[in-house]
Amino acid sequence: TADAFIIRFVCNDDVYPGTPKFLHQDIDSGQGIRNTYFEFETALACVPSPVDCQVTDLAGNEYDLSGLSA
Repeated sequence: TADAFIIRFVCNDDVYPGTPKFLHQDIDSGQGIRNTYFEFETALACVPSPVDCQVTDLAGNEYDLSGLSA
């Protein structure tokens, strides 16, 4: 027998952390296969927003920290 849980993550900036939603289940008793499908809307699936990597310390020195984001 084989069971599979298929989760499709969907970007939604308005939902955090989100909740999985059951979609449907496919069962093939003859082959012993059961696939269960879920959809998960969450902001965690979205591409992160760009971040400003330029900082200035109290002495007015400017630093480019973009190399740390890779």
